Amino acid sequence: MSEEKRKNTTISNDKLGPTILITVGILFLLVNMLDINFGRLWPLILVAIGVYMIFARNQQGATTGKTGHFSAPVDGAVSADVELNLSVGEAWVEPLSGDRDLIDAELTYLGDIDFDVSGTEHKTVRLRQTADTTWQWINPANWFGGVGRYEWRIGLNRAVPMRLNIHGGMGQSDLNLRDLNVTDLRLHGGAGKMTVTLPASSAGYDARIEAGVGEMSLEIPARTSLNLELRGGVGQVNIRTDPGTAIHLNARGGIGDVSVPPRLKQISGSDKEFELGKRGIWESEGFEAAEHRVVIDYEGGVGQLRLR
Repeated sequence: MSEEKRKNTTISNDKLGPTILITVGILFLLVNMLDINFGRLWPLILVAIGVYMIFARNQQGATTGKTGHFSAPVDGAVSADVELNLSVGEAWVEPLSGDRDLIDAELTYLGDIDFDVSGTEHKTVRLRQTADTTWQWINPANWFGGVGRYEWRIGLNRAVPMRLNIHGGMGQSDLNLRDLNVTDLRLHGGAGKMTVTLPASSAGYDARIEAGVGEMSLEIPARTSLNLELRGGVGQVNIRTDPGTAIHLNARGGIGDVSVPPRLKQISGSDKEFELGKRGIWESEGFEAAEHRVVIDYEGGVGQLRLR
């Protein structure tokens, strides 16, 4: 049901000098930005250097980087629940070119991967980093070197209807879900920049998206019907739509502005441009009569919502 191929590469520990410089630089940056009393902070430099030296000299301190191939065939599946828990590094999720596999992933990672596929006609797929290897990202010996960049490249079947649940990791993510047959979407942002092209669907589907820490950009394809529940995090959320898309936006801003295009008319709420907790309802002309409609319910966090 699944295939895994790994190529191991040892991680060099000869990084003491650069690590010391980076540690000192970060601490001095904190001193300048946060007006911290350096007389109380400088012992942390010695602690950081000492911790690194302990890990670097311990033969078990550094972990071997791995590359792995994880896949599962469709094998008669007519529907699927797919859960992806992204890790540290860069991640791509996109449609597969063929129809043989339900999922096909090439990963570069530390520790171990939990890949589980079950079911026959309705399959359940789970891909994630195992919890007991999370500590390895704390080890300074693993911050540099290894197999290069840590990358997750995940392909999903275009045809099989699926409920998709994605948890963001730490780093940059590019999720191209446009041509996937998604019936329900749950997306939890991580830490970093996340770019998402939402599934195109004339039949419509529900989506719940929680922004994380960093910038999140969402693109809604033309002629898509969608009920989107959006929760802000810490950072800016951008939504790009086709100019002809019929939109109803109910926004309850947090700490930050709500920016909408002129083609949407505000039908309730405050008309002030900048205020704490800006809220209101905006709607495009002819929304009720439109064939395809996008309904967005937004509750803000810390940052701006920008709808274009």
